[in-house]
Amino acid sequence: MVRYVLTSLAVFCCVSSITLTASAQSTPRKPAAEEKDTPAAAKTGPENEAARLKEARSEFAIQAISSLADEARNYKEPSLRVRVQAEAADALWSFDRSRARALFVRAWDAAEVGDDEGRRRNQEERRRVLSGRDGPHVIAAPPNLRIEVLRLAGLHDRALAESFLARMKEKEERDEKESKESKPWDPTEPPDIIAKRLQLAQRLLESGDSDSALLLAEPALNQVTSQGIMFLVLLRAKNAALADQVFAALLERTRNDPLADATSVSLLSSYVFTPSVLVTDTRNGVLVSQWTAKLPPPQLSRTLSAQFFSVASQVLLRPAGALELETSSAGLAGTCFVIERLLPLFDQNDPNMAAALRGRLNTLTEGQRAVIPEPHRSLLNAGFKPQENGEEDPDAELARIERAPSTRDRDHLYALAASAAVKRSDPKARDLADKIDDSSLRANVRGFIDFILISRFLEKKDVERALQLTRASELTHLQRAWSYLEAAALLKSSAPDQAVALVNEGTTEAERISVTDVESAQAWVAIAKRAPEVTPASRWAVVPDAIKAMNKVPGYRGDEHEIPVRFQSRSNIEMMQIPAPSINLTGLFQTLADEDIYRAAELAKTITGEYPRAIALLALGRSALVKERTRH
Repeated sequence: MVRYVLTSLAVFCCVSSITLTASAQSTPRKPAAEEKDTPAAAKTGPENEAARLKEARSEFAIQAISSLADEARNYKEPSLRVRVQAEAADALWSFDRSRARALFVRAWDAAEVGDDEGRRRNQEERRRVLSGRDGPHVIAAPPNLRIEVLRLAGLHDRALAESFLARMKEKEERDEKESKESKPWDPTEPPDIIAKRLQLAQRLLESGDSDSALLLAEPALNQVTSQGIMFLVLLRAKNAALADQVFAALLERTRNDPLADATSVSLLSSYVFTPSVLVTDTRNGVLVSQWTAKLPPPQLSRTLSAQFFSVASQVLLRPAGALELETSSAGLAGTCFVIERLLPLFDQNDPNMAAALRGRLNTLTEGQRAVIPEPHRSLLNAGFKPQENGEEDPDAELARIERAPSTRDRDHLYALAASAAVKRSDPKARDLADKIDDSSLRANVRGFIDFILISRFLEKKDVERALQLTRASELTHLQRAWSYLEAAALLKSSAPDQAVALVNEGTTEAERISVTDVESAQAWVAIAKRAPEVTPASRWAVVPDAIKAMNKVPGYRGDEHEIPVRFQSRSNIEMMQIPAPSINLTGLFQTLADEDIYRAAELAKTITGEYPRAIALLALGRSALVKERTRH
């Protein structure tokens, strides 16, 4: 039996300021005039009663979301303030457009404040770290709250999204005027208005709306940017002819753009030769970014390929001296880097221009190799090599390990080799990990590999192998609890007794986690999600335990949907995120709302943390309204 005792819901106390007036037993009455014309049979018939219950459920959900949106104005955390109001607007759009539009505006106002404050903190952190007082440090990226508001608003009202973009542009121009200095053009760091427009267009493209995505992106495709090239690469995957047409137009604009420089050319070359890898060398440093899954070079027409080489050579051969180049985004070193990087391609496709570029490079460097910093030279072929990004030939990999000068070096190489092997589903991954001499490192690598393998076995519904590895591996308590619970869900029909036993084993693992650890809350949410699938009668008994666990964890959010697995060897940190939707609070409360939205709301109100309570209430409200919108 699953170890839960049913508890009375009557003792739950309300800790939220939200007022929810509807109940499962009372439904709003229709106006007297309307009831007067309704046949008696219709008023008492089961179909009419079902319709009235659905209407009451929708009204309850609308009220819950509206109240939550009002409460969100006082939230301490800017990201939650923005998220709740934007998602509330999205959920209410089909039911109260005026209210939803006002919420989008409020969300945008909050996002502007949050982004500005986040950017200020980020700049302070950068200055502190660059001063060198605290040693090496990872600087978190500034927040990007406005993009989520733009995305949701754009799904419903293009004009509203455009008005937000216009506000952003006005703010940028005002800030620039107040600072009395114009920021130099850098294709890798365009103004926010361009970056946000392209990010939103990319979201629309990924959702399948290519036409709307291109219409939104077009004003931002007048100049070359990193985000613009990414957008065109994704567009080409959906409509190659259209993407090539837009790219050709961008090439011609670049030919006549006085601000276009070597950075622009390098980004353009990514579309032609390395679509999933962006390589730039600007005055801010060299950047190699594999921003999507590895893609092969596109099969472009000869005309378009020739157009690229023509434009690239024209920009790179512009008569600018070393001092003038230093005012461009690429700088002198970056310009030389791009020319040397692309020379082999010019040799193959346009030998005459290759000779001219080689002369230009010699003029700029004056024969000095040091113009391109030595660390940057190692990246000249990035994206072009057939074996890179962990794709080294396994035999060559082992040969390199055998030549390692010390046991410590060999352990490090075995660890990296094992990580690469499991990522490419090579069965030798565990054997490579076993060859590590250092016991601590070996255990960490084995845990990394085993949890990845367990997740893959579960994905393939190979429960026997998943359980065998779960019991034998050195996993964290959360990882082991999640593995048992996922296996239980797969066995609920074919082996119900074993499934119950696995839920109990998962519960035992959850109890071993410190009650103040975020992983404790995540494990109990997974129990509340999976246990009722095995024993349906336990649904309303298990959730209070999960809520108790949440309330003991400071900083718990509830929107996690992946379990990280990692190990560190020297300065290398290997990490993967394993999809784990059952630890997500949204999914749990959507399921509860489907059965009884009123009872689910009472439970949600007992969550003390602002973030998880908001996540839960949004989930149950949106679930009800999505079903109602679909029904109509």
